[in-house]
Amino acid sequence: MPNSLALQLYSLRHETATNAEAVVRTVPSLGFDSAETAGTYGWSADQWKNILAETKLRIVGAHVGLESLEKEWDSQTEFQRVIGNRRLVVHRFPKTCGRQKASQKRLGD
Repeated sequence: MPNSLALQLYSLRHETATNAEAVVRTVPSLGFDSAETAGTYGWSADQWKNILAETKLRIVGAHVGLESLEKEWDSQTEFQRVIGNRRLVVHRFPKTCGRQKASQKRLGD
């Protein structure tokens, strides 16, 4: 989709805490045609699929915890497939992960 603009739904985490569906439904009126998720708001993949169809939003990525992916790979990837998402983002590595410590040191954290 040319000139597509996506919103990271995590940036609206305070607003979605009270009425996630209403907030997600307003995203297109803010000028976005795509979104990146960070959680499911407790919705099933079919609920997401319906809301996305009604709003014409596309999901272009999802932030998913590494532990969740390791424990629930099949269900996580099936959920994302159903809602049309092809990108998973591991938003942070556990502090016990040596690579994270090395990365943090390089980035000055």
